[in-house]
Amino acid sequence: MRPRHGEKDSQRGRRRGGGRTVVRLDANALWDRLALLNRSQSWLAGEVGISKGYMSLLVSEGRAPSGRIRRRMLEALGMDDFHQLFRLEVTDEPTGPRQCGSPEGPGGHRGYVPFFSLLPDDFPERLERLREASGLTWSGMARALGVSHKQIYRWRKGVEPSGGAMQSLYEFASQVRGGLEILLGEGVQTTFFRN
Repeated sequence: MRPRHGEKDSQRGRRRGGGRTVVRLDANALWDRLALLNRSQSWLAGEVGISKGYMSLLVSEGRAPSGRIRRRMLEALGMDDFHQLFRLEVTDEPTGPRQCGSPEGPGGHRGYVPFFSLLPDDFPERLERLREASGLTWSGMARALGVSHKQIYRWRKGVEPSGGAMQSLYEFASQVRGGLEILLGEGVQTTFFRN
């Protein structure tokens, strides 16, 4: 049923299935860094390749930055720690229509899902090696992950997986011998947050 004029649709933008984690730009940390570099928000928008208006939406938390934008911002500002500039915001909005794999994260912690601040630059090649290590075809891997063939194709072309797909990919990699090292490389740290 559609809401009447003037009523807010409380289900708009929501998915079924559980909580959702959103990455937000820490505006104070951003402004401190820009002041230290003697640069402006407009300069950063140009360096990142987005409009000044979109940068304003990121700063005012009207939008969540994509993985590519987060990586470009960190590079432009000369920062390497995700948590210096971004924070994770857990909402009670649902994340998706299904639960992926085991409800337990590493160490048996129920309700924890992995979050990777930055994927390795050679992610598409690592995805190929993970597929080979699993012994599956691309179609079989898509079925195992619960994603479409088109989504796998996008990942192979360099698009980063979304939160729910990343969780599925992490769980899949953790079940393949050496899969996490193949996918993330040695020394890549994962941060776990509570659903």
